[in-house]
Amino acid sequence: MSTQRLIGRLDPNTGDVIETDGRRRGGKPLGETSVPVKAAPNKPVKIQQFIPVERKFCGATYLFEAISDKLGLTSDLKSCFPATYKMLLSIAYYLIPDGSAPLFRFGEWASLHTHPYGRDIPSQLSSKLFACITEDEKMKFFQMQGRRRLENEYLAYDTSSISSYSEQQRRS
Repeated sequence: MSTQRLIGRLDPNTGDVIETDGRRRGGKPLGETSVPVKAAPNKPVKIQQFIPVERKFCGATYLFEAISDKLGLTSDLKSCFPATYKMLLSIAYYLIPDGSAPLFRFGEWASLHTHPYGRDIPSQLSSKLFACITEDEKMKFFQMQGRRRLENEYLAYDTSSISSYSEQQRRS
């Protein structure tokens, strides 16, 4: 079992550790003698600044990367979309577990998971990303993927809309 003890917080301006009373209330900067540290005789001891630590989930990303590499998706995306392929992969990694997840929640997911792009993709940026993809680029990607498939595999790309099958539409 591990125990934690709050010794202070980092001052964002100076990077110094500010002592607190455990309730996030201020104090004075920690001096070099505030924390007992054993050192070899006649060698100065200097307390280093705390490095912020973050924890991210990475298991699904490693799985998706392995699948993408095996299927040639990563190399084909990189070939067709060299400037944006990491963004496209990150969005795919976000959407794979839950295809109905809205893209405006990508930032929350990105802060908790590792992914190829490595930072947030705001919904405005994702809209611009999808808008700049041309029909020729899509066709090049699907042709490259088609060449990788075996004879008993196929790719299906459905561009129809559910509204065209609606029974609520009037027939003229």
